[in-house]
Amino acid sequence: MSIDKDVKYLLEDFGLYQVPVDPVKVAEALGVVYVEKKHEGFEGTLVVMGNDAVISVNSNMKDEGRKAFTCAHELGHYQYDINSQKSFQCTREDTTFEASKNKLAPMEIRANEFASELLMPREFFLKEIGQKEPSWELIKDLSKKFGASLQATASRYVKLSSHTCWLVVTKNSKLHRYTKAEYNDFHINLDSTLRSIKGVQGWQESSAHLWLYDHWKIRNKQLLYWQLGENQYGDNLVLLWDEGNSLLEDSFELSEDDQNDSGEFGAMYWGKK
Repeated sequence: MSIDKDVKYLLEDFGLYQVPVDPVKVAEALGVVYVEKKHEGFEGTLVVMGNDAVISVNSNMKDEGRKAFTCAHELGHYQYDINSQKSFQCTREDTTFEASKNKLAPMEIRANEFASELLMPREFFLKEIGQKEPSWELIKDLSKKFGASLQATASRYVKLSSHTCWLVVTKNSKLHRYTKAEYNDFHINLDSTLRSIKGVQGWQESSAHLWLYDHWKIRNKQLLYWQLGENQYGDNLVLLWDEGNSLLEDSFELSEDDQNDSGEFGAMYWGKK
């Protein structure tokens, strides 16, 4: 069964299938105790001893949306992983599911997918976004409605939107990690550097090759980007948008370099190393 169906049935069983979803109430319904304590080096823990289970979330976090996501992440471990492991200590990196150079363990990826689905159920989220174009105003409104952090909400929008867009997280002007939809085959080049433009609001135009791996479709193409500014963790959140989905709709002619010996599309065709 898929995670979205698992979450829907879980919430329906407890009469909690409505927005916003309170993960603490879900924990209570499952018989899991929720507490907040100061932690150093990690944001959430889950400890299971016999029939007792406790989720502890770092009280130092200021963002209530981050606390909610961390609680939901630990619930993901409770749902899927306690048969093989009885305690979890999850760092901030564990609870961010964007693609990065540091690969997450499969169970952490699944816990993040569960958390995203729990806080922003697919059915309700799709109704809210419809065909709406990406913007930080829209994502801020969605964040408030669903009680999720801005970053988690932006990631959810990017994954489910019909618009070709990315969430890029930068730190010290370096591209750090990103989110994209599964249908979007254009990957962010994390070796690129972003020149921050302070005080600039709204969409700005930028060459696609500054963001994406080299690919025949990005040549002479422009993307729109919108920097939000640094959050409490020193991350700069950036929305990147291919307005009009031009990267997906162009016609093309294949060259020998686009295919490997088996006639399949090679890594350079998809803009990957």
